[in-house]
Amino acid sequence: MTASAPPRGKRRPRQWLLVAIAAIAMPGALVGCGDDESNDESAATNTVTTATTATAPTEPAQTLQDARTAVDEDDYATAVTIATAIGVNEANAIRRRISNRITRRIFAALRAGNRGLARSLVIEGKRYPTTQQSARARASYKAAKARAAARARQRRQEAVARRRAREQAEQAPPPPPPSADSPDVPSGGTCADTSMKDFPVPPGDPRDRDGDGIGCES
Repeated sequence: MTASAPPRGKRRPRQWLLVAIAAIAMPGALVGCGDDESNDESAATNTVTTATTATAPTEPAQTLQDARTAVDEDDYATAVTIATAIGVNEANAIRRRISNRITRRIFAALRAGNRGLARSLVIEGKRYPTTQQSARARASYKAAKARAAARARQRRQEAVARRRAREQAEQAPPPPPPSADSPDVPSGGTCADTSMKDFPVPPGDPRDRDGDGIGCES
């Protein structure tokens, strides 16, 4: 005997029930998938950040030798900045090193006769500690300045003396003519060409050394 199939109206409630259960379960599954993707992205970001931090090069710390090199290159500001970051004692040592370097440059300028450069270096050196060398350099500059002033005074005095001699020669009366009974006055040459002494000569005669109108004075 063949079993009869159940009516269609009784199978529909079971199918709808299965569909409803599946619909309720799917949002949770979707949310779970979303959380997994978010976690994967966060983990990847952390990995990249960690790798970047681990591979980023670090700047080497500047040393006292770097400060000394800056001094040798006349970059005094950089040298002081480096040494100050290291410590107070290092900064003081670098400042003394700068002072001594400026001192050597002062001596070189004085030897070359460049007092203008020496003066500017002396002014610059006053911003740094005074050492034995820098004190000697400043004393040498002052001595050179004093010698230059003395030479300038001497030149001015010699110029004044020459001007006065010219004025006196212009204002002096002409020498008297030689008398008839006096020996003939040599008309030229130098005092080495004649044995005569103290004879009148015209103005400008080279035998009149002091411009008083008397040639070959004894």
